[in-house]
Amino acid sequence: MNRILFTIALAAISLLASCSKADRISNQMEGQVTEVEFMVPESDTKSTTEAAENAVRSLQIFVFGADDKIEAYGQASNSTRLSLTCTTGDKTIVALVNATAQTGILRLSDLTGRKSDMSDNSSSNFVMEGKLSKKLTVNETVTVPVSRVAAKVVLKSVSTNFELEIYRNMEFKLTRVMLTNVVGNKTFLGQNVPEKWYNKQGASPNVQSLYCDAIDNVQVTAAIPYAIPHYLYCYPNPTETDSSDATWCARHTRLVVSATLGGVVYHYPVTLPVLESNKQYFVSLTVTRPGSYDIDVPIEKLDENVSITVTDWKTGGNVNETI
Repeated sequence: MNRILFTIALAAISLLASCSKADRISNQMEGQVTEVEFMVPESDTKSTTEAAENAVRSLQIFVFGADDKIEAYGQASNSTRLSLTCTTGDKTIVALVNATAQTGILRLSDLTGRKSDMSDNSSSNFVMEGKLSKKLTVNETVTVPVSRVAAKVVLKSVSTNFELEIYRNMEFKLTRVMLTNVVGNKTFLGQNVPEKWYNKQGASPNVQSLYCDAIDNVQVTAAIPYAIPHYLYCYPNPTETDSSDATWCARHTRLVVSATLGGVVYHYPVTLPVLESNKQYFVSLTVTRPGSYDIDVPIEKLDENVSITVTDWKTGGNVNETI
């Protein structure tokens, strides 16, 4: 009797071992239908300055097969997670956050041919994107890192150090800060040659709050600088050659501080470097003389002190300008 029980036990152990091995082989096979949970990590979208910059209002997930054909698509509102039915194997996964709904996508090239518009963004709704190549297995959770499409420009401070006494005795009051020559759109997952621009040469009568902020005639003196930060946003500008020609052509984005000196309106354009997505640029401005009458014409300076550091949005960069 004991011999029979022992034989049955060995058979059971052998069956369990073969089932376990079969399961492992099955999990490695491609083309199996499975449920996969996709998510974008909140920690990768958080900002150190403005909590609203990390808000996920909508999420779209695209899963493309090895042939770049669409296999699965889904969207969710106010969630960083989304479950889709896919098959196992090599995939390209694309996540779009806070973007307009992209319909009619049959291949990856259809999506990368679409553009995100600067107007799709708001102070609590920044478009983000991410792409991941991965071999999917059965019932797994996949994290797709995303980053913001926009760049961020921060006016940190404005101070004065007028060279001539006549100007030191005049009231210097700040009235506005804005970005000019703002790129209007960008292809998803890539950078196109800018085709659309907002606030070209500062000519737009109604400038979006994302790249314009009023300052209520705040007086600045050598003893009392202006140190209230202003956060402005724009799409990346890859234009390498700058221009100040009256006839429009592609050019650098500028941060322009407008002010009155002795009651006369002047502009102080700070030309920004080539702007990249998900990077921030801190600007500190020191005014030493009257500015420009033209918003888009930088001031000719005998002495220039500019320091530029470009880093990830989380840690920031600096532009120190003396005009």
